[in-house]
This record gives sequence, structure tokens and C-alpha cells, in this order.
Amino acid sequence: MSTMPEVLNIADHFDPMVFYDQNRLGAERRREYSANKSAGNVWALIKCADARAQGIFPPENTALYASIAAASPSSFSAAYCHPAYSALVDFTHFDGTVQVVPPEGCGGLKEYLKLQNTPDLNPRNLRGVGSWVWDEIKTADPLQASFQNAITIARMCDKPVFFGSLDHTAAKLYIGGLAFKDQESERVLYYSPVNFEQYDPREAYAHGFPTLDPAQIPNERWARELVAINKQNEQQRQLILAANPSFSETQRVQNPSIISLSLSTLPHSLRLIFSGVAELPNSKFALSVQKNKSRDRGVTPIPSSALTQLEYPISHSVTSQDQGTGPFRDTKHMIVTTEDIEMSKDIARQACVQPYMRPWLDRGGKIMVAGVTKGRVPSRSDIALYRP
Repeated sequence: MSTMPEVLNIADHFDPMVFYDQNRLGAERRREYSANKSAGNVWALIKCADARAQGIFPPENTALYASIAAASPSSFSAAYCHPAYSALVDFTHFDGTVQVVPPEGCGGLKEYLKLQNTPDLNPRNLRGVGSWVWDEIKTADPLQASFQNAITIARMCDKPVFFGSLDHTAAKLYIGGLAFKDQESERVLYYSPVNFEQYDPREAYAHGFPTLDPAQIPNERWARELVAINKQNEQQRQLILAANPSFSETQRVQNPSIISLSLSTLPHSLRLIFSGVAELPNSKFALSVQKNKSRDRGVTPIPSSALTQLEYPISHSVTSQDQGTGPFRDTKHMIVTTEDIEMSKDIARQACVQPYMRPWLDRGGKIMVAGVTKGRVPSRSDIALYRP
């Protein structure tokens, strides 16, 4: 699509029937996505859940695997090999120009750096999201973190894995390299202007964020993929900047209206499901979590990683609402999507008993649940407000 649909104000229209109507309006997008999926022309984006890292590609040819700091790439290992995907794109994000080396990454990478610099830290004493950050994140360098993810992912499947980082103040993605598994040796190799075997961040960032030239890729199909990735990001970037002329200033602090929690093997963008909802960066914090296959007494258990990561935006929202400023101060809505509304209710119920949820709910936090099939909400009964 060459235009952006009318953006829905979530705070004023957090109503199941409004969202259901927005789902019906997205039929054209879903038809295009279905065609791309059948043709194997979908990109799997492995990215940060941060609201400022959203919306930089059209939803018609992307699937989103989102976690804090784009960490824990192994959690969707089986899904990456899906025939719908022509390539995988792993990216972290950073705040504008490279003023320090390495540049400051997202809140998750900053938290890891803070823990790393804590004297006499005993990791066994960490709890909640702090424990998750320490266990899953290995470096605070945005480029190196994405490279490490790409190497891990490339071992799992025979698809090209592009890696890089997003300048979230400009919605511009920098692809710094490509990792792949060599078919003969089974070794994971990479193309990049950066030598990661002798990695020196001062050299890597000497001229800004390093970028891979398509001419450096011998495989013509992969080179065309990179050209297409760069082109689609730039087209979407222009739509974003046209919709928000003061875009850069609005990206300094993460402050989405909604948290999206999706449990699926092939997670759709919320924009594909609900046209006009969270179209722009910094409008949704998006978590994608692998669905547990087993059910206990008819209840789908929510993965512990989802509960742990959910604490990050919820606890920040409570603090910022009380202080009247800070990240997530306007984050007062959450939507849970799975393949079945009863499953979504199970997930919401388990989330709401977490100690960090009650203060958020007491401050007016609202939750919507939906059952989604191939990006479609089948009927009005498949979407509702959840009342704990």
C-alpha cells in the first residue's frame, strides 16, 4: 500500500466493536499478506518490543518476533524455517546519531550495561525482568548484539539473516551485515564491512553506523533482498515523517498508548489485524511469544518469558503515571491476541494475577482480548474487553 490508513486514537476508541470494524477495514492488507505468504515473499523481523522500533515496514509482507532488546532469538527457532519467509531481518535500535561509541541502545541494552557495571553484582539475586535481561542479553553494543543474534538464528535455518540497527529518531534502518549457513561446510558465515573476529567498536562506528552494500553480496537473490529491504524501509519512513513532521522529537521517550501481547507461531503485525491501530512508531509496545502447545486442565499456560517481559512496560507505566512524566506514562491499554478468544482470556487471567499488574489496573488500565485467525477476527463474539 502506498498510503497510510487513517490513524485511530486508541485512548478515545478502545472499544471491541470499533476494533472489530477496523479489522474488517484491513481486508485488503490481509489479502496482500496472504499472497506474499503463499509466494514465500514475507520477511521475518526479529526485533525489539520497544514502541519506537515499530511500524518501519509495511505489514503486508512482514511477520514480527518481538522481545525486549531483540534478545532470546532461540525462542522461535522452529518458526524461522517457515517457507513463507524469503529472509530474516534482526535489528536492535539506538537513539539518533553515533555520538558515543558504541551508541546507546534501547532500555533493555542500557539496563544490561547498568547491571554489568554494578559492583559485586550477584546474578542469583536478580528477579523479574532484571534476571531476564542478565540471562538473555550478552552485550550493550547495538551492532554486536544484532550480529550475535544473526549468527544464532543462521544456525537454525537455511535462510539469509540480515542484521543491523534502527535509528528510532529517524525511522531509518541500517543493515550492517548478512549471516548465513554455508551448505557445504555447515558453518555460519557472514558478509559485513565489519570484522567481528577482531571487533573494535571504534573502527566499526568510525564513520557512523556501518552499512552493508548490496554489491558486497555475491548471491544475487540475497543482494536483491537487501535492495528491497532498504527501499521499503525508506518508503515507509517517508509516510511516517509526512504523518508526523516533528517525528524525531516525539521518539526521545517511549510512550505508547497500547501494549500488544501476541502468542502465535507466525505472529502478525497488529497493523495487519486492526487497520489504523498503532500505525505509527511509539504507539504500541509489542511482545511476541511462542505459544505453549500443552494445556493444563483446559488452560493454556502463559510462557514465563511473557510474564517477565510484561513487567517492564507495566511497572514503568505505574511509576510514570504517579510522577506525571517519564516512559509509558500514557500506556493504559493492552490487547492480547491468540488463535482463540478463550485462550486469550486464559492469558489475560494469568497476567492479571501478577503482583505488578494490580497497581496498573487500579490506575485505569484496560485489557482487550481477541481470537485471530489468519489476521482476521472471525466474528463480533471473538473480541471483548477483559474484566479481571
